[in-house]
Amino acid sequence: MKQLVRYFSLGLITAGIVMLVGVYFTEKNNAEELSVDQMIPRLEDEGYHVLDNKEYISMTINTGEDKELEKETQEEEDKKEDSEAPELDKGDQDEKEDSKEESKEEDKKEEQEESAKTVVINVESGMHTSSISDLLEENKIIKESSEFNEYLIDNDYHLKVQLGEVEVSSDMSFYELAEALTN
Repeated sequence: MKQLVRYFSLGLITAGIVMLVGVYFTEKNNAEELSVDQMIPRLEDEGYHVLDNKEYISMTINTGEDKELEKETQEEEDKKEDSEAPELDKGDQDEKEDSKEESKEEDKKEEQEESAKTVVINVESGMHTSSISDLLEENKIIKESSEFNEYLIDNDYHLKVQLGEVEVSSDMSFYELAEALTN
């Protein structure tokens, strides 16, 4: 047995040396050494977009400002439509203004709904975590019930869910929701 192990290890060492010699002496550097200025046109020809650090940072920061810009452009377009529209009688203009005010009020309501929403959930006996997740999704506390259910199972919270009423809000993380359900 001892001799068999020695021959096996000798074979592994020999194979490793042969592979090392083969790779070291036969591998040619197939990759072309290109400068950054030479790489950019090639990447763009392939359909990629190349950004430097400043462009990338400004693009990621402006995502929050994009919503504001969209609202501003929408308001400017509405003003242009109003100025370009032929003179309407007073009643039609009032109706149009009322509909704009209603849409603005609806936008404000949606923004308020998007802010933290608090709901009291009643966890009953025999309730599965999937039904709790569905209930949270219906009340717009979480976006995906399946993701939250997987989180509960992966972190063993599904075994610790307590009965009773639980107050949860939409600004809570999965961890905070799970802790609220298990305490």
